[in-house]
Amino acid sequence: MSLAVLKFPLCLFLMLVAGAECQELLIHLKFDETGGQSSFQDSSSHNKNADCRLSGASCPRSGQQGAVGLAVYFAASCPRDTSTYRDDCEYTDAVKSYNSLAPGQKTDCFYSNQKRIEMLSKYITQSATCGSAVRFDPVQIHDGTVAMWYKEYGSRDSSRGWDLSLVGGSAFVMGRIGPAHWGGYWCGHWHLALPDGYAGNSLKGWDHLSWHHLAFVFAGDTVVMYLDGSRVLMLADAGSCSKELSFLGKRTVRYDQQGNSVRGVEWSGGLDARKVQDTPGAINNMLKVKEWSTNYLKGLVDDFRVYDRPLTETDIRGIMH
Repeated sequence: MSLAVLKFPLCLFLMLVAGAECQELLIHLKFDETGGQSSFQDSSSHNKNADCRLSGASCPRSGQQGAVGLAVYFAASCPRDTSTYRDDCEYTDAVKSYNSLAPGQKTDCFYSNQKRIEMLSKYITQSATCGSAVRFDPVQIHDGTVAMWYKEYGSRDSSRGWDLSLVGGSAFVMGRIGPAHWGGYWCGHWHLALPDGYAGNSLKGWDHLSWHHLAFVFAGDTVVMYLDGSRVLMLADAGSCSKELSFLGKRTVRYDQQGNSVRGVEWSGGLDARKVQDTPGAINNMLKVKEWSTNYLKGLVDDFRVYDRPLTETDIRGIMH
């Protein structure tokens, strides 16, 4: 008898007798493998075992102490190197006006074509060789839930974790941003928001180096995010579309909606500030190959799950233990 035939009576029993909704687990990576492993078993019924065969990525270190059993450790990203490679043109959190540069700087540093080519080559190389990742056969959801335990390793970098991709796939990124911003990329747009107070004010001083359970619930065009079993924010009008997930850890693309900022200036192929998203002449959601495209997850991941239904807060608290 096929699994599909067996599944229907079980779901019917859960709904009619137990009063529960049947939620299918599309992939479940427990990461309970011992040290030195390069493949990771899917505990769902879909046989989507994960491995490390992703271009340019190293294999995360298995056999680490996790939140529930063992976990895997993803290596830190490449050094940002922001204070050396631009010579005297570099400085903290801003870009000097071209007119304010000394004559030698205009030809020898950041604004010279040769220097820009060198930097672009460096970032493309880093993007292809840095970070750790595991991949799995694509999982598609429209409505559904993505959940995991994770723990950052070491202090934050200067970007406060934006671009710290946890889960990715075709036109999909789910990132941990921090107490200031949370969100990701799906349905053709970036979505981010501030915590809305549902979890109180604890996020302002939260311990980002401890284990945390993260869950994104997609329901229609609304996305609700839970941290440690408590609702943190709701994104309304976030788009309703099919979403594909296929890897954990490494992120190789960044679509940038920002403009008139440092990140807006530092876009591929231009020296001037790029036009703001959705304004005349703007190139929306542009692919970047600058330093933010080499900022990968640094830390541990445990008990990764994807469900084909939106889970409730009670459900999420249930799968945490």
